[in-house]
Amino acid sequence: MLKINPGVKNSKILKDKGRMIVNVAIKRFIYYGIAKTTMDDIAKDLALTKPSLYYYYSNKSHLVRAVFDHVFAEYLSLLQALPLNQSLEKILDDVIKIQWKLFKHYALLGYSTTFLFNAKDKILQHKFFEVKMSHIAFLTQVFQAASRSNTTTYTNIDQLVHLYFSCMQGLLWNHIVDKQTLIPTHYRQHIIVYKNARNLSSVFVKGISL
Repeated sequence: MLKINPGVKNSKILKDKGRMIVNVAIKRFIYYGIAKTTMDDIAKDLALTKPSLYYYYSNKSHLVRAVFDHVFAEYLSLLQALPLNQSLEKILDDVIKIQWKLFKHYALLGYSTTFLFNAKDKILQHKFFEVKMSHIAFLTQVFQAASRSNTTTYTNIDQLVHLYFSCMQGLLWNHIVDKQTLIPTHYRQHIIVYKNARNLSSVFVKGISL
């Protein structure tokens, strides 16, 4: 009979419990927003005492980071699952669709922009930076594949990737200046940004394919 190391078993229990807390936190963040959600609220949803909750996550910032770890891991996993043997335009369009799908699913956790961009949380800022760099690394793979298949004659792939990334960022900054908000705060606004992103991406690809 196979004996299970108690330490391994306890580790799995901790991970499962931690994952359950993250899932409950996500639901509450989506509905109420991060800023308006307290650790008391999450403890009540889980029927846990606050000391029990704090055993897994020492404070709200710790829990928020765990939530974004979950979201970012899902995003990067979906990116890596995309087949690179498609056209450049199709791959980039699929990337935008993935972003749209996750935005709808998580509703960007209740549009809690004030909390998300809190300069005090350097760890969370670093997580955003890491996922940005992973996104750029994926785009580099995609544009390199396009170059090998002669989809584009541009040889400076790094420059091309940063130009594309800057164009897509510029689209969001245009929304920020126009609407005076960090992200689309209504579903209808986000649809407009989503459609514009797909159109801009398509125009960009056609431009470098001439």
